Amino acid sequence: MGLMSSSLERDDKIICLNADACPEHRRFAVARELGRWCLGFSRRASASELERLAVDPDEECRADQFALELLMPGIAVKAMMEIHRVRDPVAHRKAFGVSSLALYARLDALGYFL
Repeated sequence: MGLMSSSLERDDKIICLNADACPEHRRFAVARELGRWCLGFSRRASASELERLAVDPDEECRADQFALELLMPGIAVKAMMEIHRVRDPVAHRKAFGVSSLALYARLDALGYFL
């Protein structure tokens, strides 16, 4: 798979992951590919390698947003922030099983700043 972290084979209903990626990145990759599936985005299984690497930035952004919302539902993040007063980013990362980058993107989208 080279440098790609994941890909969706829509026709075969298969998500391929880079086994060398850390668990947090694999979780995000699966969530992103599920987003691509649910949002109707996919690369053709028969596409050439160059076609498979071509991405639509808007589709990728929407798939990333789907993944962030799936892995860190707003209600759960708000509960940790407002009810339990958890401000430690490491605690959030562990609770949701996400990377720092994903955590900060989600917190920013929800209007929180640590």
